[in-house]
Parts: sequence; C-alpha cells; structure tokens
Amino acid sequence: MSYDWREGFPVWARRLARWIEMAPWVPLVGVYLRIHGVSIGTGLRVRSLPFCRCYGNGRIEIGNNLTINNTLRENPGGVVHKTVLYAGRGSVLRIGNDVGISGAILHAQDPITIGDRCLLGANCSIFTSDFHGLHPADRRVPSAAHKAPVVLEEDVWIGANATILKGVTVGKGSIVGASSVVTRNVPAGTIVMGNPARVIAPLPSDSATEMAQERERGV
Repeated sequence: MSYDWREGFPVWARRLARWIEMAPWVPLVGVYLRIHGVSIGTGLRVRSLPFCRCYGNGRIEIGNNLTINNTLRENPGGVVHKTVLYAGRGSVLRIGNDVGISGAILHAQDPITIGDRCLLGANCSIFTSDFHGLHPADRRVPSAAHKAPVVLEEDVWIGANATILKGVTVGKGSIVGASSVVTRNVPAGTIVMGNPARVIAPLPSDSATEMAQERERGV
C-alpha cells in the first residue's frame, strides 16, 4: 500500500474522502445547470456551483468529462471567483470533451467554442464583445459594441489570469502564457505570451511523457 506521508493518510483514504466530498454535489449541479437551459454530457466533475446564465435563445452545450473548479480549496493555484458560464441572446457557449476549467469567465455574447482536452487556468477570461462602443458618444449604446466569436481548438492551454478577446482563434495545442492578453489569432503549435500576446516559441517537438514511456520499454 502506498502512502503520502505529507498528509498522514493512505492514498486510498484520501481518494475516498475526495469522492465523498464531490458525490453529493454532482446531481445538484446537474439540476442547477439544466434549470438554466444547459445541455450536459456524462462524467461531470464539480464540487460547488458555478455561475450560469443563458439569456433569450442563448445556449450552453457541455461535452463529456468536464471538470470545473470554483474555489481556492478546489484549486489552490489561485482561483478567486466562481467559474462563469454565460450565453447571451442568440449566442452559444460550446465546451468539448475532457475540458478542465478553474474559475474562468466564459462570456459568450457571440459564440465561444472550446475544443476537446482544453485546459483553462485560474481566473482566465474569454470575451466575445467589447461591451461598449469606442467613441464616448457610443458607450451607452449596447448595439455599438463590436462582437466576434472566439475559438479554442483542441488541446489548448490557457494560463492563469490570461484574457482572450473577441475574434480570436487559438490554434490546436497552443499555450497562452499567464496574464497574457490575446488580441489576434494564435498559430497552432506555438507558445504566446505578453500584452499584447506574441509568439515566443514553438511547442516542444517531443512529448516528455512519450519519451519516458520509451525509456521504460527500453526503446
């Protein structure tokens, strides 16, 4: 039997405790999301309620095996508020399979599409609207705000506190560094960082996990 001496309890006991902690919430969260018009796949993993709103004919579609963290206790990496799932009138927020979200704001005035296996770090934000017109005379006129969809392709990782603005597509497998502000498309297979975000490096060509497995097999 393996033990984690930092906690003083066997690993199996810690896993059982986590399961007990999560289990009562799952059906309640599912009911809460469905009340707000959300379609949910299987395998939802969540320990507390996110903030969820669909307005008018807006829709939220969630795939399988979604994990949502909403508190610092659930993710000590810096979550400071609940995850926000928001779909405005005529818009859709679509979340793929095996996605992980920690205290993110997903505000879909225009469509947001999040591909399979994406990771959204603590407090990151995705906005599809400017919310206000740029000219002072337009700032109290909702229709003057510019909107455009956002797409995260498969296997994208958004770092903590990063912000993705309207009209952006983040290419497959790419990484957005912590606290970056993304204002334009991100090529697939790249790492971007900064404000505004720019490409700083390509992704590693070799997987550390695959290399470790090859070493174990003696390849």
